[in-house]
Amino acid sequence: MHAQEIDKHTWLITRGEGQASIHTYLLEGKDKAAIIDTGLEPEELREFTERYTDKPLIVLHTHGHIDHIGNDQQFDEVMLHPADFALYRLHSSGTYRKNFFQAQYESIKQYDPLEAKRYAEVHNYTLNQDVHLIPLVDGMTIDLGNRYVKVIENPGHTQGCVSFFEEARSFIFTGDMVCELGVLMHFPEATSMKTYKASLHKIRSSMTDTFKLFAGHQSTPLGIDWVDQYIVCAEDLINLGKSMIKDDPSVQRDNQVSIYVKDSATISYASRQLSLAFDEGKKQ
Repeated sequence: MHAQEIDKHTWLITRGEGQASIHTYLLEGKDKAAIIDTGLEPEELREFTERYTDKPLIVLHTHGHIDHIGNDQQFDEVMLHPADFALYRLHSSGTYRKNFFQAQYESIKQYDPLEAKRYAEVHNYTLNQDVHLIPLVDGMTIDLGNRYVKVIENPGHTQGCVSFFEEARSFIFTGDMVCELGVLMHFPEATSMKTYKASLHKIRSSMTDTFKLFAGHQSTPLGIDWVDQYIVCAEDLINLGKSMIKDDPSVQRDNQVSIYVKDSATISYASRQLSLAFDEGKKQ
């Protein structure tokens, strides 16, 4: 875990490298500091952030996946979109975490025994299930004291994905909605491609050419052109879905995972997500 200064009151905290990198952001205001996402494995995150700020800490989550909530047990309450509350409870459970880290261990033990040993050591690590979840909703403003962060709902990678928008600094923190090496949209908790594309347009409309987009993984910051490329990629997949479903309506029930690449954008998806009715079906 190491920190890089983005500006005088903002830090990028990173673990790992390349595709495996996981990012946390620390934002300091006059009265409070915010941590955006807390990582995957147990570490002294709170103690680490106190090297950079002495302000009271609040935790903001871009979404509820296991690699973004891993140190929440160090805090009494965290903020998350309600659509991801159930996902959060699942991914913070002992059973889920044990199975996840066991799978990581098995997948790399033959070619990276040292890294595998680290995963083996956290098999039985369970998050605090008593963490109080405070809802984040679209348009909410988080006041850190002379520093304001606006919440933007943008479902896609999960149903409860949000971005954190800082107009004064031209920053936007988007979690896993736009990443250098690909966006994972094949999960059961992901939305349809139609909804994902609409969320990308919402992110895009909040940005100008000077904005920096801070992602949850890999290279960061990214420019506005990355959002444009993912919009085109999603649009291609929507058109592909229309063609596939016209020829064979059964693909709407297909869970096979595929990968689509367009320029620098890469999206993994299940065929069922190309159906325009996918989200409506999930709500029933």
